[in-house]
Formats: sequence, structure tokens, C-alpha cells
Amino acid sequence: MSEAEYHSTLKRQLKRLKIDSSTPPDSGEWQKFLDRVSQTYKQADLDRYVIERSLDISSSEMLELNEQIREYSETKIAAERDKLKTIVSSLGAGLCLLNNEGLLQNINPEAERLIGYSEKELIGKNFLEVVKCPIEKTTRVKTHVSNFQNTLSSMELFRCEDIEFVCKDQSILPVSYILNPIKEDNHLSGAVMVFLDISDRKETEKAIILAKEAAIAATNEKSLFLANMSHEIRTPMNGIIGMTGILLDLDMDSKQREHVEIIRSSSDILLSLINDILDFSKIESGKIELENNAFVLRECIEDSIDLITPKIIEKKLELAFYIDHSLPQVFTGDATRIRQILVNLLANAVKFTHKGEIFISVEGSNLGNNKYNLNFSVKDTGIGIPQNRIDRLFESFTQVDASTTRKYGGTGLGLAISKKLAGVLGGDMSVESELGIGTTFTFNIIVEISKDSRVVNYEEHVKFLKDKKVLIVDDNDTNLKVLQLQTTAWGMCPTVFNLPKVALDSVKKGDKYDLAILDMMMPEMDGLMLAKELRKFKTKSELPLILLTSIGYRKHEKANIFKSHLNKPIKPISLCNVLLNVFDGPLISISGKNKQVKNDKKLAELIPLRILLAEDNLINQKVTILMLGRLGYRTDIASNGEEVIDLMELKDYDLILMDLQMPVMGGLEASQIIRNNIKCNQPKIIALTASVSVEDKERCIEAGMNDFISKPIRYNGLTEAINRCFS
Repeated sequence: MSEAEYHSTLKRQLKRLKIDSSTPPDSGEWQKFLDRVSQTYKQADLDRYVIERSLDISSSEMLELNEQIREYSETKIAAERDKLKTIVSSLGAGLCLLNNEGLLQNINPEAERLIGYSEKELIGKNFLEVVKCPIEKTTRVKTHVSNFQNTLSSMELFRCEDIEFVCKDQSILPVSYILNPIKEDNHLSGAVMVFLDISDRKETEKAIILAKEAAIAATNEKSLFLANMSHEIRTPMNGIIGMTGILLDLDMDSKQREHVEIIRSSSDILLSLINDILDFSKIESGKIELENNAFVLRECIEDSIDLITPKIIEKKLELAFYIDHSLPQVFTGDATRIRQILVNLLANAVKFTHKGEIFISVEGSNLGNNKYNLNFSVKDTGIGIPQNRIDRLFESFTQVDASTTRKYGGTGLGLAISKKLAGVLGGDMSVESELGIGTTFTFNIIVEISKDSRVVNYEEHVKFLKDKKVLIVDDNDTNLKVLQLQTTAWGMCPTVFNLPKVALDSVKKGDKYDLAILDMMMPEMDGLMLAKELRKFKTKSELPLILLTSIGYRKHEKANIFKSHLNKPIKPISLCNVLLNVFDGPLISISGKNKQVKNDKKLAELIPLRILLAEDNLINQKVTILMLGRLGYRTDIASNGEEVIDLMELKDYDLILMDLQMPVMGGLEASQIIRNNIKCNQPKIIALTASVSVEDKERCIEAGMNDFISKPIRYNGLTEAINRCFS
């Protein structure tokens, strides 16, 4: 019966009801009444309602009405059942209906397909007993079964993300499922289980694990290969660099010295390329090691500048730097990596700048919890970078100009390494550039404030400079700004001019100054010429002069006219000491850097030692013996660890320089035997290794070694290691 037929029949039957006969049949009240009765009819209770209210309805009419109700109800229920069956059958997951004891009542076709059992085979059986989980005694399966049973008793939804069913054919089916209890009047009447086949997911996870293991193995193999290659490459490099260093200390004519210097310079470049490739590999594999030591920010920048200064002078560029005076002086972090970034950026700036200047600035912000965010900027007036090529800058092994005829060389690794190092140090790197105008690289790092005592106390000194009027003359606006900021921070009163003649006119007209700082290289009138003109009006005592220069001039000229001179780039402490010297103030003592031991025979007199060199390479033996000979030492030689052990039974040594990789017995094994099995005066042992990684250090320390020297061996590294062990 359709809905319209049902309403028509209902209305016809109810017309005979004598209830509220005064109400018009088409009124709203009548419609509400029909709706209420209709609802009751749909619930199969209308027959009782009609009987109670219309005693005069005939039996035949009552039977007819009941039949209509039954037919309609069965039709609606059948339609709903078919609809639900269609949904369950088309569900892309296994579905089981369980009773309150966990016995299976219904199962959909997808569940039959997944586990291989038909519905008839499972009806009335405990699902978990039929589809048993493998390895039942494992803790994980016990927990799973317990949770399944607890769900039926607690009536709380339970999810199992990863378990295995044993199918009818004994195959293993990995599944995830949801068990949802069915509640009636707050009592458990059953549960619905929906489970999914996660075989594809498991295979994907397995493939990912295998790929990860393969990647780790490949990375380890690459690291081992690079370590071996590093050792093999650095062995001949040690000979080349070491022998050229020795040659350069001999008396040679200018032509011979030039040739040796070319060899030495080429060797240094090759070593730098090797180091870049190794650093890049370490960063890519996540094995970069960071130090966490106290460092003076000023020294870190000055050391970076010192490495690049010869190129700055060669290209006649201006270089200045400025550190925000509000920043702490000493931080804790990896100063070596910070210097590496700065040197890379400075070298890049020098390479692409043919005239003008390079300016370094450092600012920062306090992040709290003893941490600081340091922002570095390296700005140049070089050729600039086209906007469509900037995205190539930080890609590995790429250049802005990638053609074979490119003008500028390089591996394209420097900037890529620098950006990655900035990321490892907690920051990032970016670049802004304008073609023909210049480029600015900026990077930030996160460091901690250090409690180290290496702090320069300016306050006790700069009181001698307070309110002193200083005349500063330089044609470079950046240098002027830096000098103005630095002198102002010390309480001085600077007056700056970028034109020498204007500065001279100021003095001529009677402006009073306590001293003057003059740049040497200026157009029309250089610093020396300006100084001579100023002397016509002011004596040495009336106006002391300080000369800023990047190149040397005859000392007698400076001595006659200038009170002192400073080499660019200007270092704050050097500038402050020069100014203090003018006004007879106490000079600032620069502490904190390791004292360098001179490479002469005085070291052997200061620290007399019996030395044994364990090295299998003949060239490295000769180079190291010559270096030690120049320091005043005579050296015994062993070609492997076994020879070291044999020699120690015949003679006591104070120091063993131990190569790590030697035939027969390596340095680590020999060191362990010396520390554990040989009864003698225990010597200091310094490892000779291609690269001092964290793993290398840990192995050396465990073997009983005292210090490390990275190949190729240099005088400074050798003398510093000896000094550390015996000072």
C-alpha cells in the first residue's frame, strides 16, 4: 500500500469516528490528529486505537484495516532490510555480528572472502577460536584476546591497529579492526566487528624498513669509503705540504721560492676541496659533529677575517666589520663551524667583488633561557646575481654560471655547506642580490651565553677616552659609520668627513680636535698628503694623527708624522689600544687565545722528550722527522704497532706519535696493549689520523690515547699538541 492509499483509507475509516465532530475535516487540528494517528499506525498500534474509539466499526472493516497495516509494515521492513543488506554486502571491509558471548551470528561476503570461511561454518562459534592468532603465547596476542573479551564486558569501543588472523587455508592475514558493543537498555546485546586487510600497508612498511636499512648500510659504506679515501689522500698531501713548508724555511732565490709557494698554495687549495667534500658528506649523512665550547665572538670574526685578508689586500678592497655593543662578548657553541661559514661567505664575496667593499655586521636578540639568536650579515659590492639564478646558489655542486667557459672556478659546495651548517647550528641562511650592485648573505645561529671569564672590560679603560673629540676622515662611508659607532660607544665625540679637503678646512677655521684618524687611500688627497697639510696648522702634541692603511709604507714617514697606525680591517681592541696610547691610558690585555709555540729548537729545550714515531709511510716518516728535528728533537721510528711494542721493551719513551692505520698492528690496538699489558713508564700517546671525528676521538680515548693531530701535519698542530700534553 502506498502512502497516499494509506492516508485515504485512514481518512475514510476515521470519518465514522464520532470524535470532536464540530471540528472541520480540513482544519489544522484535524491534520494534527491524522498525523498522530498515522504515527501510531506506522507502529502497528492503530488497530487497537481504532477499536478503543469506534465501537460501531464492523468486523470486516477491522480485518481489512489490520491486513492493510500488516502489509504496509512488512513492505517497509523488507525494504529497510534489503537496503541494509546491500550496504553490508558492498562494504569494503569484513563485518561480523556477534552476540553478547562473542559467538558469531552474521558475517558479510567480504569477511568470508578475507578469512576463507563461509557464514555457515562460523555461525554460533567463537570468532577468536576459529580465526586463531598465531603464536598464542606471546604477550601481544594475550593482550589482544584480553582486550577483546574486556570490550564485551565493559561495553566500550576497542581498536586493534595491528594483529594477525589465521585463515582457513592457514595463511596469515594482517588486519586492523574495530569492535563496537551493541547496547540495549544499558545492557550488552552483542557487538559489531569491522576488520580491514592491511597486507598492502604491511608490505609498504616492510619495504620502507628495508629501504631505510639499505640507505643506512649505503651511508655507512660511503662513510667508510670516504674515511679510507681521506686517509689515502691525506697521506701524500702530508708529504707535499710538509716538504714545501720545510723548503720555504730554507734559503732560496726568488724564482725558487715562487715555485715552491705555487706548490704550497695549490696543495692548500686541494686540501680545502677535500675537506669540503668530506664535510658535505658528513652533513648529508647526519654525522656532522658539533663542538660546544666557550668562544669570544670578536675573536671568531677576527680569525675569519685574518684568513681572507691577503686576498682583500691583493684586490685592494675595503673590509670592515661591526658587532652590536649590546651583545655579550662570550658565547658557548661551535666557533669552528661559525668560522667555516664566515670564511666561505667572505671568500665568495672576495671572488665576485672587483672593487668597493665587504662589510660584516653581527646583531642579536635574547631568546631567554640563556640563549641568543645571532644574526650575521656579509655584504659586498660585487657583480651581483641575476634573480633567475638565485635559486641555484645553495644547490650542491652547482654554480650560477655552469658553462664550461665560466669565468669563476669552484666546486659549488661552499654555499651549500654553509647553509646546511647554519641549519645544524639552529638557524638558516638567505641571500639578497641586485645585478651589478652587490650581494648580501645573512644567516642566523642559536648560541648560549657563556660564563667564561674571557671578557674584555672596556669600562676601566675607555674612561680615558670619554668626551675626547676625534676627527675621522675616510672616503668610504661604511668605514666612517663603523668608526663613528665604535668611538661613540666609548664616550668619544666623533666628527666624520668623507672628503679630505673639507676636513682640512675644518681644522683651518679653528675647529678643535683631540686627535685625528686618517685613511691612507683617498682620492685627490691621500692620508699622507692630508697629514702633511694638517701639520702646517697643528703640531704633534696639538693634534696626534693615526693612519689607517691596508698596505705597508715606509716606517720613517709614519714615524715622523703619525702617532700610530692601524691595518685594515680595524679590530675594536686594536683601535681602542691605539687611542688609549695617545691619551696615556692603560692598554687592554688581550687574553684567551692559546699562546703559539715558535717552530724552533727552543721547544726541545723547554720540553725535552724521547719521541717514537709510529708511521708506515716513508714520506710521512721523513716529513715528521724533519719537523721534529726543527723543533730540536731526535726521533725513533716504528713501521707498525708490533714494532712499537718491541721498541718499548728496550727503551722508555716520553711521547709516541701513533698513526691509526698501519699494517700488522694498528695504532688503536698498540695503544691498548701499552696501557694494559706493558709495565713501563707510561708515555703520552698522540694519534695521527686523517680526520678527528667524534667516533675517532672516542675510540682513541678508549684505547688510552692523550691527544690527536689531523693529517696533513703542520708545525702549529704538532707544537700545540706537544704543549698540551706536557705543559
